[in-house]
Amino acid sequence: MTIMNKNMRIEFIDGLRGFMALCVVYIHYSALFYPTLFLGVYNFSTFVNIFFIISGFVLSYRFWQNKKIEPLTGAALKRYIRLTVAPLVSVLIVYALLKLNLIFNVEVCGVTNALDFMKIFFVLEANFINALYEGLFGMYFNYDQATSYNPVLWTMSIEFKGSILSLAFLALFGKIKNRLPLYIIFSMISLMTDIVYLEFITGIFLADFIYSEDFKKYHTIFLEKKFCAAILILLGIFLTFYALESEFAIYQKINFSIFNHVSYNAEIFYHKIAAIMIVVAVFQWEFLRKIFSLKFLTLVGKYSFALYVIHAPLMVSL
Repeated sequence: MTIMNKNMRIEFIDGLRGFMALCVVYIHYSALFYPTLFLGVYNFSTFVNIFFIISGFVLSYRFWQNKKIEPLTGAALKRYIRLTVAPLVSVLIVYALLKLNLIFNVEVCGVTNALDFMKIFFVLEANFINALYEGLFGMYFNYDQATSYNPVLWTMSIEFKGSILSLAFLALFGKIKNRLPLYIIFSMISLMTDIVYLEFITGIFLADFIYSEDFKKYHTIFLEKKFCAAILILLGIFLTFYALESEFAIYQKINFSIFNHVSYNAEIFYHKIAAIMIVVAVFQWEFLRKIFSLKFLTLVGKYSFALYVIHAPLMVSL
């Protein structure tokens, strides 16, 4: 098995996507129905960050194989359609459930003693125009979780804007020979301004590193390094459980004062670094790629986006 697969789909990417979707579902399910399984930590954003890295990779890996600029414009239009259909269906389903009084998250929270943040979702009046607006436009440019018909759609603005920025990066800089300084510069800009796009930059770089000829000479140095991959996986898991309110002293010691001078806190930063470590480890180690190529995970991965956008409405209704 090799990463250097020229097929249109890459199985372990689907499997990784599927596994992360199942993790997100589990976290939300346990938060609502079994809060004692929640481990005291509710912000497992590492899983969502991995989705963003995969997006940057999938949007760019075919480009690095042929470096054709022309298909990128059409890809931007297709991206809006692909990202919009499932969320639009989900908000219309929530609208229908609200009209039929079939949303029960507040009642469930009262029984299970779920965390308070689970009680604020889906508490709104059913309005078809508002639901349609959110599904077509609002989730991208005017999202408000307090009035959202589907709280998991907070990721859609990042996903859409990150996708457009990824395609723009390919169009503007894809044919520049020495691109490594560009990745460093854009990563630093993201760290200093808006860190949410760091994953997309990472995904583009991984696709570039693996599929373009420009980095081919470095493959033997960085790929198939089992020991490095194992270390990255362990560190990624360690940082995934990082939380600002954690009682573990080791977590408190890495909450450096520099986070007081940027627009994000240590938790956001470390969860993003954890996502990068985990994805890089998967690319480095064939054993991990085989695990994520299991048929069940790849099948879930193909439908992971639909599962992601619909699981919360199903949990609070059915």
